[in-house]
Amino acid sequence: ATMVQSRIKALKRMAEVSLTEEDPEYVFRFPDPGQITGSLISFDEVSFAYTGKDGARGPTLFDKVSFGVDADSRIALVGANGAGKTTLLNLMTGRLQCTSGYVNRSPQVRVSVFSQHHVDGLDLCLRPLEYMLKEFPNTSDDVMRGHLSRFGIPQELQMQNMYKMSGGQKSRVAFAKITFDKPHVLLLDEPSNHLDMDAVDALIQGLNVYKGCVILVSHDEHLISASANELWVCADKKVTNYNETFEHYKKSLSKA
Repeated sequence: ATMVQSRIKALKRMAEVSLTEEDPEYVFRFPDPGQITGSLISFDEVSFAYTGKDGARGPTLFDKVSFGVDADSRIALVGANGAGKTTLLNLMTGRLQCTSGYVNRSPQVRVSVFSQHHVDGLDLCLRPLEYMLKEFPNTSDDVMRGHLSRFGIPQELQMQNMYKMSGGQKSRVAFAKITFDKPHVLLLDEPSNHLDMDAVDALIQGLNVYKGCVILVSHDEHLISASANELWVCADKKVTNYNETFEHYKKSLSKA
């Protein structure tokens, strides 16, 4: 079985659950970034090691890694804790600089990252609408209300202090924030944390109609199987395309 076949099976299972846009709590509608062609992000012989406060270089985490992603890419990054999955995302965004080699990002490409850090960074004393207008001050109330509603934050919830909101609702506000600029690439680090099963299904549906590149780090087998068609493994200082399902990958770990 391949990742594509696994994804088809997962989506068929999801079809048995009726999630409609009429239920505002279970909606993720990502904005259309517009068409862009060619490689969006590419690595050319990239190596990386963290540098300590004393300036000493630590162990090499990646060694001469090369790959490219385009607008059609749907990739799940997997690997042991400490294998460098989040580091790889940070190299893609430019938050970290490679030790050697080249990370090429098309100048026109907009990249957004979702992580627990972005949820924790919300100003919980503010209401969602108030917070988003503060982050994007040149936006009208109506436009921002519409954008928040695309992520399951209806108007009554937009006027509630965020410290009263559930973890899943805060995640939705964070999603609304990172997607407001219509990114071509979504880098998602454990995006299903705090989401219940119905919300995860809504996220999958949203990602599957999103017209950009998706690269996700997750331990959620359902999310991976239903939204990714490539499985990349971070191990032994390399990033390799794993030509089997996530289920097969997990079984291979238990045999090791």
